[in-house]
Amino acid sequence: MASLSDKMKSIRDLLDVDTSKCELNDLTDHMQQLSAMIGLSSECKAEARQLLESARLVALKMFSGDKKVTPSIILKMADGACADQIQVFEYADRLNAGITHKLDSLRTIISLRKTEMENSRFQS
Repeated sequence: MASLSDKMKSIRDLLDVDTSKCELNDLTDHMQQLSAMIGLSSECKAEARQLLESARLVALKMFSGDKKVTPSIILKMADGACADQIQVFEYADRLNAGITHKLDSLRTIISLRKTEMENSRFQS
């Protein structure tokens, strides 16, 4: 089974594909590939959240023994201890959003190209 890092890299690689010079068929193929990644992206986000919450729970238990520290400070200390997991979760969240944004962008480009094709037929 692929690691979380490997899964997120495969999503990022697909998001990084330059579609600026692609033909219409290639754009629709790319949209299908992105759509297929939505499930994997959601899985990555859920896995990253689980790792973050598990690490946060350990950190909270570690810091909660000091009765002189306020709960809000304990939460900040726990978040500091979980900085790596927070970063992974936020990255997974942004990849998830990136798929949606790129799909929207490709839909717009496809619509524009179809309109241009129709207009060029009428101008000839």
